[in-house]
Amino acid sequence: MVALQALSGTGSLRVGAAFIAKFLPGTKVYLSNPTWGNHNNIFADAGVPAEKYRCSSASRCRDTTTRLTYSSTGAPQLLAVLQAHCH
Repeated sequence: MVALQALSGTGSLRVGAAFIAKFLPGTKVYLSNPTWGNHNNIFADAGVPAEKYRCSSASRCRDTTTRLTYSSTGAPQLLAVLQAHCH
């Protein structure tokens, strides 16, 4: 497992999506459901397929163990976007 932290949510995701498209083709990204409105478009514009992982309540969305357990059942080349709340 590898983790990456970056500033500027939208800008970081856009650069990350471009990196994934170029260097990790075929990698699927998992976004929380719900997620920020621009997240789906960022990955779609870069040509990176995105799916959703369940996030049924605010407390569950903050539960990193639940998110990582859910995403660890996926393919070997899988990325889960875990974005902290801002503002």
